[in-house]
Amino acid sequence: MTNVSNIIRTATRAATIFAMSFMAFAIVFTTVETAAPNTAYAASKTKKAKKGLQFTGKAFNALKKAGEKAQKKRGITKGLGKAMTNIGKGGSKASKGMSKGIGKASKGVNKFMSKSKTGRSIQKSFKKAGQAQNKAINKAFKICNGKVCDAAKGGAKFIAPF
Repeated sequence: MTNVSNIIRTATRAATIFAMSFMAFAIVFTTVETAAPNTAYAASKTKKAKKGLQFTGKAFNALKKAGEKAQKKRGITKGLGKAMTNIGKGGSKASKGMSKGIGKASKGVNKFMSKSKTGRSIQKSFKKAGQAQNKAINKAFKICNGKVCDAAKGGAKFIAPF
């Protein structure tokens, strides 16, 4: 086999392993969402999982664009660019699908909880706690303007439990 074929085959295997690990990741977070001892813990993990999948989706989109640029060139990079484009497309689709799956699991749990009076009161208290948390974070970053402050604010919201 040629050098390009080996690179493409290796990249394809790596993408397959990566996709399988994503599937395991989604299963774990769905389990945590439905069987967590603490609803705040489950909501926090779900939020972090969705944010992580969003970042990986952006990385796969960047890989796809880099592959499309490499395809325009001649020689070895053209074959490698096609592989990069395909891996980027597949990874982007996988991360979107898993994000949707986590969202559906979360909505199912919320729908189940809203059927009882106790569940609704728990949801209401979490909603109020989340609003108070966001208000405190917004107040803390009120004076600061700029991209660095926006990133810090996003990081604070990511770390916060609600």
